[in-house]
Amino acid sequence: MSNWPQPNAAQGLIDPPINSQWPSNPTPSNPWDAMSEDSLLVLWNDKKAAIEAAKNEEMELRKYIVKREFPKPNEGMNTKELGQGYQLKASVKYNYNLASNDVVEDCRYINEFVRTKQEGGLNILIGRPDSINDDPNGSEAQIKPYVEWCLKEFYVDDKFVDMAKYQLPTHTPVPPVHMEKFDVFIRNDGTIEELHKIIDEKLVSYVKEFNFGFKAT
Repeated sequence: MSNWPQPNAAQGLIDPPINSQWPSNPTPSNPWDAMSEDSLLVLWNDKKAAIEAAKNEEMELRKYIVKREFPKPNEGMNTKELGQGYQLKASVKYNYNLASNDVVEDCRYINEFVRTKQEGGLNILIGRPDSINDDPNGSEAQIKPYVEWCLKEFYVDDKFVDMAKYQLPTHTPVPPVHMEKFDVFIRNDGTIEELHKIIDEKLVSYVKEFNFGFKAT
């Protein structure tokens, strides 16, 4: 008797053969079919490790290219024309989350000192009358109005100004937007030794008493 499936007239289906024996280990059609379970898992792990290594190398190369082609990048999209319609683009975003022992040493853009304040940090503005920078680059131009306003509105003898003591929103002339994000203004119109003295005698004690509000991470 043949082991091939027989037609079922009532149902229009193919009945499975009686006593048929299907092969439990088909002839390998893929090289992996002949590998043991352990060998397959080891191979899979090796492939994953190779992919991860390649991703890390690609990321390091990407960072290098961005740093090399955009030595002073602006936050946001930076674009460089390569010719023949091609462009190199790099989107730069800074992380302003601060741990309790982190310090942002230099803020040049409005969004930087605003975010520092939002994260519970301390903003110190320093201005020197004979060193106003006229560079139109955003890293210089954005901070300039704040320095100029403070130099003009605060007394020359006020070398250290606690901004919280001034009613800035009602001040005339009106200060630049976000001026209240600065905690201290230092007028640096003397020698380096005089600046160090202001820091040692005024700023250090101010920082010790300042109520930092860093967010937990």
